[in-house]
Amino acid sequence: MRVYIWVHKRDVINNEITNYYLWRPQMTCHENYVQVSITPDEFTRLEEKEEEEWEEISPLDSPLPIIDIGERHYKKRNV
Repeated sequence: MRVYIWVHKRDVINNEITNYYLWRPQMTCHENYVQVSITPDEFTRLEEKEEEEWEEISPLDSPLPIIDIGERHYKKRNV
């Protein structure tokens, strides 16, 4: 099994995925993104890395911006 994701050409050249999409990005400069195939293990590592960058918070305890995902709220960690 393979997982297909969209990454910026720069990430392919640098051999390091910094940001990825599950579908082709619909933004300006979308032509700079390419589809790549990775193993399920590689995808799991990317997902875990992404989760480490976010922390669950109470919406009352944190300044904006927060992202509402269901009943839980997350903000980007200062990495």
